[in-house]
Amino acid sequence: MDSCCVKMTLLVFIALFAMTVKVYHAERIINETEQCGCKPHITIVPPVCGRSAQVDGLQVAVDNNHKSVSSELLNIKEQLEKLQSAVTSIVGVPKECGWQLVFKGVAGTGFNMYDLWTDSIWDSGSDNSGNYRNNILYNSWKSGQLNIKQVKLSLYDQTGVKVELVFNGVDSDISSWFAKERLVSSPWSDLTTTTNTNYFSIFGHDISSGSARRRFFINKIYNGCPLDYGWMVVLDSDGVCQWERSFRSYPVLLYSTQGNINWNVDTSNAGALAMADYLTIHINTE
Repeated sequence: MDSCCVKMTLLVFIALFAMTVKVYHAERIINETEQCGCKPHITIVPPVCGRSAQVDGLQVAVDNNHKSVSSELLNIKEQLEKLQSAVTSIVGVPKECGWQLVFKGVAGTGFNMYDLWTDSIWDSGSDNSGNYRNNILYNSWKSGQLNIKQVKLSLYDQTGVKVELVFNGVDSDISSWFAKERLVSSPWSDLTTTTNTNYFSIFGHDISSGSARRRFFINKIYNGCPLDYGWMVVLDSDGVCQWERSFRSYPVLLYSTQGNINWNVDTSNAGALAMADYLTIHINTE
């Protein structure tokens, strides 16, 4: 269990304990009033039979209105049940304490994935295509209110996760986390913090004012279109090279199933260049 879960569990436990104490004291007051033979009496002070109980900082003495006391006791028990339900919900959804989904971008929907991630105002029309952004987390991250430990980018197809990249998220913003120097782990043995790359950023390479948009781009080298090599790219539109122009719909999520690879599909790299169905971004906070 990580620190977030430990802290949340402790807070909930304390709240449960406090609520249980309230129930215990309320029941004890009723019992002691009946046992001491005092005439029931509602008041805040003075205490009845010299006995009192402190609930939320008030000295409460039992009075003659058993109906009122019973109603308060019932209310406390109802609150306790709601709190217990909340605890069950928390324990049953541990992901809220670990990796939290901030963004999901779906391939082939016609929505520019870079814009979906970077625009301040979310395009709600993209929801119907399966795209998603948690704007509470996103805006808190953007304004520097989150204490982010790590960021995870994942690529999926119908069989499950195919690529996972983990980055150091400390003191990051919505763009700076995706950087080679922040890389913690990758599925490619030839991609580390010291690997030579010509592009490693979310913005990537925007050629000729938008004629090609290579986003979330991790590229090794340019040697003319037939000899471009890299690891992953989000193509938000067709472009100047044949390897990014042969698709029916965009965006396209390309990735290598081995090390850095020639982006051009031919018999030499068949099976090594693959397409993902969607991309996700998760954060892990303290």
